[in-house]
Amino acid sequence: MEAVVPRRREMTGQAGLFDRLPPLAKSNGPAFSSNNALSCRARISLAVAQTLDKSPHTREQIAQAMSDLLNQQISKTVLDGYASPARESNVIPADRAAALVRVTGDEAVIRAMLVNSGRIVVDARYEHAIGFAQACDQADKARASKAHYRRLLEQGS
Repeated sequence: MEAVVPRRREMTGQAGLFDRLPPLAKSNGPAFSSNNALSCRARISLAVAQTLDKSPHTREQIAQAMSDLLNQQISKTVLDGYASPARESNVIPADRAAALVRVTGDEAVIRAMLVNSGRIVVDARYEHAIGFAQACDQADKARASKAHYRRLLEQGS
């Protein structure tokens, strides 16, 4: 099975490259809110379940594609276990989570893992733009600090 390419989403209300960005991004929906009472493992299981349910492919097809990608046997039953919040001891391993993202094109499971980290999942094509924005932010902070210390020196403090 070929990986499903995620649909291009409308880019409304997003900050421009040079706009000031907030220190932490907001979560992508109530299921992954950091204020949610769900445990991390339950959040991950819920994300797996949502990914499997949204996919146009059957769980058997997804399991087979993941098996082929990882050269490991993964069954529908195993995926069902990962998707069950009641079975918190059966959380999806990182390599399989990455394979699930690659096969389905849905990064929800990785987002669920990162909820309390202050980090987000972003398409790799934006990596350099984000790095540039971070460098600009650091440069602005350095200029402000430099100006502050220059004023102090000029005042003779």
